[in-house]
Amino acid sequence: MFRLLFLFILLHCNDIKRPPLYSLLFPSLASSETIAVISSDFGSSGRFTTLNQDVLLATPTSVAVHSDAIATYQNGLVYIVNRLGRDNIQVLNPSLGFLTILEFSVGAGSNPQDIIVVNSTKAYVSLYSKNYLLVVNPSSGVEIKRIDLSKFSETITNSSSGLDGNPEAHRMYLYENKLYLQLQRLDRNDSSGFPAPTDFSYLLEFDTLNDSLIGAYRTPSSNPLGKMHKVDLNGVPHLLMCLPARLGFLSKLDGGVYAFNLLNKKFLPNPIYSEQIAKGDILDIVIKPNEFGYAYVLDPSFNKSIQKFSLSTGQKISELGFFSATAGNIGGLGISTSGKFFVGDANFSKPGVSVFDVNTDQRLTPISIDVGLRPTQILIY
Repeated sequence: MFRLLFLFILLHCNDIKRPPLYSLLFPSLASSETIAVISSDFGSSGRFTTLNQDVLLATPTSVAVHSDAIATYQNGLVYIVNRLGRDNIQVLNPSLGFLTILEFSVGAGSNPQDIIVVNSTKAYVSLYSKNYLLVVNPSSGVEIKRIDLSKFSETITNSSSGLDGNPEAHRMYLYENKLYLQLQRLDRNDSSGFPAPTDFSYLLEFDTLNDSLIGAYRTPSSNPLGKMHKVDLNGVPHLLMCLPARLGFLSKLDGGVYAFNLLNKKFLPNPIYSEQIAKGDILDIVIKPNEFGYAYVLDPSFNKSIQKFSLSTGQKISELGFFSATAGNIGGLGISTSGKFFVGDANFSKPGVSVFDVNTDQRLTPISIDVGLRPTQILIY
C-alpha cells in the first residue's frame, strides 16, 4: 500500500529541482543501494541509520541498537550483532522500515562478533569469549549445536595468571558452501595489560553441509581484524583481510593486508599492502574491485589517516585525510557503486559521515553528515 502511494507521488511530481520527500523517508525507493551507518555514544546506546546518497542526508528515522554493534545484510534482512554487554542478534526488516522482527540471545558474556546466514534454518555466530562456534536457527534464534574450537586456543602466555582458554573467534565469510572463520588467538592476560597476539592466528574452513572442519590455515601475520573482502587477483578469487599483529599500545610495523587464495587454499607470502609502507597499523580496508583499496591506518603516535593503495603494486597512491591523536577515530569505510567513498568521522566535536569521489578523492560534503552519534561502521548493500 505504502509503495503504491509513493509510486503515485513519484509519477505525478513536477518539481525536478528538489529531491522528493519519499527519497528521504523511503531511500530504498530512490536508489537500488542502501547506505547504512552504525553509530554509538560509547556508553549505553547506539543507532542504526540510513543515508540517502542522492542528497547526502540521513533519513529521519533510526533504530536503537547496542553501543557496541556491527551490522550485516543477508537474505533480504539486516542482522545487528550486539556485542559485549548485550550479547544478542537483532534482526531488522528493510521492507518494514527496518522494524526489529526478532531478537535472540547468544549467551551472556559471549561477545558475538559476526553472523553468517546459510539459509532460513541455519546460521553461524562467532563468539569472542567462548571456545565454540555457535549454530542457530536464524528464523527463531533457537540454538542448534556448538562446534568445539578449544583445540585452537593459544598455548603461549606472558602472564602468571595463565591462558584465557578461548581462541578469540572473529569475522566470517561464506564462499561456495564453505565457511571461513578467523581466530585471533590473543593472550588477553599479557603482562602489558593489553591483548597481545601469540605465535600465529588461524583461518578455519568448514563445510556448511555437515559442519566438518576442512582446513586450519596459519595466517602469515597475526591478529585478523575487520571484515574480509573477496577480490579477484589475476583472475583467481582471494579473501583479503587485515592482519595488523601488534597494534595500539603494543604497536609494531609487523603486519599488513594479506590475501588468501580460495582455490589452492594458501596465503600469498607477501602482503598486498604492508604496514611498512603505510607506516602504521592497518585496522580496516574497503576495496574497489580490480582497481584499488582504501585503508584506515593508525600510526605509532595514534594519528589516523585514510590511504588509497594499489591492489597490483602494493604502493600507496594517495592520502585522503589525516587526523591527529586527539581528533577521535575513523568509524567505518564504504564504497558505493555510484563512485562515492563514505568515511565515518568519529571526532569529538562534529562527528558524522564524510563523502568523497573515488575517482578524484575530492570531498563531496563540506561538513560531515550528522547521524546523531559517533559512527562506528558503514554498511553498503
